[in-house]
Amino acid sequence: MKPLPMHFDWDPVVPARASKIPVGALRTTVPSLCRRAGIPVLATVDRPVYVYRGRKKIKTPAFDLVGVPVSPRSREGALRALEKLAYSFFDHCARYCVCERGYFTAVPSRRTRR
Repeated sequence: MKPLPMHFDWDPVVPARASKIPVGALRTTVPSLCRRAGIPVLATVDRPVYVYRGRKKIKTPAFDLVGVPVSPRSREGALRALEKLAYSFFDHCARYCVCERGYFTAVPSRRTRR
């Protein structure tokens, strides 16, 4: 499996008491995302996660809403959702499943030397 370039998304996670779930969002969990991505499930939690194609990230007491740049039903979409859960939401289960496993690689800088 070729590592994906890390996707640095600097938009903050918005904490909210209640939020509307976008139409077409995929309701899933961290173990389901791991299975869809084809990686081993190393930690489990039953907290629902909604993944949709977009940018917004919202954390509510009942669920997490994660936007990914590709289709949420694809393998890459599942990896991107796990990446955002691990590094933006600081979800320990997602972080344990993806950290230091070689699924992501750093993107070289676009600056040129003078």
